[in-house]
Amino acid sequence: MSLINQSLGIMAAFIFVFVWQLLGLEELTVPIIGILAIGYLLLSKRAKKADPSTSSGQATKNIATLDEMTTSILTALVLILIVDTGGLTSPIFFLLYFIPFAICFVLLPEAAIVYLAGVALLFLPTALDGDVTTNLIKLGSIVLITPLAYFFGKEYKVVSEHQQQDNETATRISNEAANILKDNATTLAEEDKAQLADIIQESEQLKD
Repeated sequence: MSLINQSLGIMAAFIFVFVWQLLGLEELTVPIIGILAIGYLLLSKRAKKADPSTSSGQATKNIATLDEMTTSILTALVLILIVDTGGLTSPIFFLLYFIPFAICFVLLPEAAIVYLAGVALLFLPTALDGDVTTNLIKLGSIVLITPLAYFFGKEYKVVSEHQQQDNETATRISNEAANILKDNATTLAEEDKAQLADIIQESEQLKD
């Protein structure tokens, strides 16, 4: 997955919200939210049906693109809901605290920096009006949460990579044992066949 493409996807979500505000499309908020929600559900369902472990290189790339699109749509959807319900005073402002985790777990953790910059640009002008202290505390919470999401995202990626490597190793061992058992079925002793069968079984269990 390309960090540039993912960053552009997150930027697109904020640009969409800025355009929605500048053009005064508040009357179209409900249909826009509906379209975004339907698009997110359809793309999420399509991404879940795909199995990266059995996909070709092009299919894996397509799955990564779906992840980028769903994350971008989810970000835009949450932002519009919050801006439309009061911005910094919105009762659902806390949803912004979960977006960095979604970004860091699904995309490259570094992409969360773009999200943090976008939140600052979108809400900082209004944060200086009204209850400035409370508004800055809310924005500061996102600043503190984003590095935490980055850390957990990094750890999750490491664990996922190790798990994928283990699955690939287990698959290779299972296939090699199966080929030996198939090619030498008539010459192998029963004890050797049993050992190969155990190897295949244990390899398959490692993939679960």
